[in-house]
Amino acid sequence: MILTVLFFIIAGFYLAGLLGRLLLGYWIRKKQREFGEGGFSRTYTWGTRRNAPERKPEGDVTVSRTQASPEKKINTNVGDYVDYEEIKEP
Repeated sequence: MILTVLFFIIAGFYLAGLLGRLLLGYWIRKKQREFGEGGFSRTYTWGTRRNAPERKPEGDVTVSRTQASPEKKINTNVGDYVDYEEIKEP
């Protein structure tokens, strides 16, 4: 009786290890395929691409400009503001 229980416990651990090794290998190969398609710049949710950036040819450069604000934004509720000016000594 004790030997059969011990046998089933050992066999159960062995099968769990074998099944775990197979599932881990499948999961790793799946992730390698996903990252191989588009690199780390894409976001994946359950194996589907979401917000995938458009692929551009290598060496293509784009310049985007932002609109600069003409005045400083200072919160008047927080402390004192000191305008810093660097003075170079000769």
